[in-house]
Amino acid sequence: MPSAEPRPENREEFARLFLEVERDLYRYVCALLPRPQDVQDVLQETALALWECFDAYDRSRSFLPWALRFALNKARQYARREGRLSLLLRDDVLAEKIAREQESNRSACEDQCHRLRDCLSKLPPRQAGIVRAYYWNQESAETVASKESCSLDAFYKRLQRSRLLLMDCIQRQPFSHTSPPPQE
Repeated sequence: MPSAEPRPENREEFARLFLEVERDLYRYVCALLPRPQDVQDVLQETALALWECFDAYDRSRSFLPWALRFALNKARQYARREGRLSLLLRDDVLAEKIAREQESNRSACEDQCHRLRDCLSKLPPRQAGIVRAYYWNQESAETVASKESCSLDAFYKRLQRSRLLLMDCIQRQPFSHTSPPPQE
């Protein structure tokens, strides 16, 4: 039986890995269980189980598939306890397919985020600053326009030009081997 407390040096690593996949786990469990309260309960049980078994995690492999298996098992246990075992949870093939698609979607999203960051670094500093302030820092359009000493209309025009430049740059970059090519 795994120890309930992983080594102290693993706490930070576990927290980082778990936070990276938490949204993916949430979406996966939502696909398995219909009630939001059930989803929250299963996520808590999954996090605890992952923490308890973290010393057994093989760091040469991706954390997400390992965590998805825990989530599936916890969802099944929960549904049995609550008397709500759905057809989806009984079908290993379907649950596995959902897990594979989840991993594939995550890889594609990571590739797009990498390309976006790369393209953002290629924008002129002023345009990159506008994009970061508005999207990353979630500052209001009025606040950014005021900082840029321009009208709201001028801000929106600059933002639109920046988005077009980013879109053009992203579309010109090659996809990595882990993400699918764009749909035509």
